[in-house]
Amino acid sequence: MARSGNPTADCYPDRVRVLVLTYETPAYPAGGGASRMHSLLEPLAERHEIRVVSTGGAPLVGSPPLNVELRLLDPGPPLGEPSGGWLHKNLNHYINGEPWLHRLAGHHNEALAAALPRELDDFRPELVHIEHGELAGLVGRIPSPLPAVLALQNMLLVVQLQQFGRTSKWESVKALLEAPILLRADRRAMNAAAATIVVSPHDQKVARRLAPRANVVLVPNCINVSYFAQQMPPDSRPCVIFSGSLHYPPNQEALRDLVERIFPRVLRQVPDAQLVVVGRSAPDWLQRLVVGRPGVQMVGEVPDVRPELWRAWVSVAPLSSGSGTPLKVMEAMAAGVPVVTTPRVARALEVGRADGVIAAGLYEEFADRLVDVLRDDVLREELSRRAVSSATARFDRRPAALRQEAAWLEAAR
Repeated sequence: MARSGNPTADCYPDRVRVLVLTYETPAYPAGGGASRMHSLLEPLAERHEIRVVSTGGAPLVGSPPLNVELRLLDPGPPLGEPSGGWLHKNLNHYINGEPWLHRLAGHHNEALAAALPRELDDFRPELVHIEHGELAGLVGRIPSPLPAVLALQNMLLVVQLQQFGRTSKWESVKALLEAPILLRADRRAMNAAAATIVVSPHDQKVARRLAPRANVVLVPNCINVSYFAQQMPPDSRPCVIFSGSLHYPPNQEALRDLVERIFPRVLRQVPDAQLVVVGRSAPDWLQRLVVGRPGVQMVGEVPDVRPELWRAWVSVAPLSSGSGTPLKVMEAMAAGVPVVTTPRVARALEVGRADGVIAAGLYEEFADRLVDVLRDDVLREELSRRAVSSATARFDRRPAALRQEAAWLEAAR
């Protein structure tokens, strides 16, 4: 197979059949990994034959990518904890077991592994693409010489280490003990894969340190920028939006900080401000934390996030942990909504005021920068223009899709 050209060139020199295995069904705009997969697969399906086998069920929000064949599997119930006594289970786990995060996705792994021989025989792919680090064990199930590409939307090791010191002492100790097991599993999978895809320069550095011999490729997060173009005026009342997948622990931590420590400070200076929380899969404890707070509206899951973005004066992402780069910041920028976020997110996306994004430390500074945007119409309008321009130039989906295509073609070649 011919080598692919410049990954930034708008050309597709070869056609390949790609089998995608995932526990999250691609859909847009469903948020998180579902949106990322949709943004990448839809333009690639114009030139390549793609079949997605997913244990994630039919999309509850958004639509699957056009021209992508979708097959849904029922993974069955979660596997639960291994049987046996506490000492036996833990000795096996820490000596040669799989990470607990992989175990939580074990039913997805088993369902996809069981379907794999049938899919290989029927579809005859030239490449197998595996989404999510929790499914890394599937790399070893791909028969040689068929190449496998592993996509790590989040570096699980990074997220795990960030829990140290953020929870109880016992939970922090467990997080630290779990790190070598994740390291071992990630290194084994990355070395076995023809390519490992990561979403940020930081994750790329971490992955290359874990597995220096592995082929690590950066394919940044991306969105369909034109989809978010502003179509309605903002609310007459000052409106702040927080959006994101609420089952993701870093988003949960960010929302807790926002409603407990940041937004009350904003209300003292802008009493008529409202905070709109949009996101799916919020656990009960998080809903109880948010509901009833002064000025806070828990919208939850919506079929289309755009109207909520368009009504907002400013979007917030007070993330102090996590891996990768938040799609919600890119979507807000594309919708012309100024963003206030933390320095770690701004660094990960390499954005600043010139891009319509203000970086601020927690908690007082974050609240003060929010107030600045809410009170200053001229500043808000200028940030809005810059955000749209930057999102269009840097985060649209086609250049990222071409990077993923280059990784596929190199692996298949």
